[in-house]
Amino acid sequence: MALDASLWLHESRLNTGEEWEFPASDWTFLWLISGEGYVMGCAPTRAVSSGVVVVHGGTCALRLRASQLGNLRFRWFRLDPSSLFGVFTLFERCRIDHPKLMDPALPWILSKESPAAQRFAKTPDHGNSGSLEQRARLLELVSAVLSPPPYKS
Repeated sequence: MALDASLWLHESRLNTGEEWEFPASDWTFLWLISGEGYVMGCAPTRAVSSGVVVVHGGTCALRLRASQLGNLRFRWFRLDPSSLFGVFTLFERCRIDHPKLMDPALPWILSKESPAAQRFAKTPDHGNSGSLEQRARLLELVSAVLSPPPYKS
């Protein structure tokens, strides 16, 4: 499995003022372990701090910058929907394949109290990042974020 494979958990660190670019395609889910920084790109710049989750649908160039006050640590993974043939329903697949139509618009910054942030925090970072158990946990996190709201008549 390649280092940037779908559902492969990475841990990275940025020194003061350094930047990291989100992968240009597919979906990226990022959880800030510690530190403070900024998400810059297709939307107004937003300040982020430890515990938040950033969800990006690959719709524009997006960067994470560590603040000038300290280092930033984060975990992230990509989701390539085409690698999960048969897992999503037609409705879910439509939402995932057309991130520009999402409402509210991407990128999303989810609070540290959100279900996604809580699930990310509980996902262990073992030496075997490609384990089936870990990939299943990451897919569960994806479902918590991307599941459509219940239909109301």
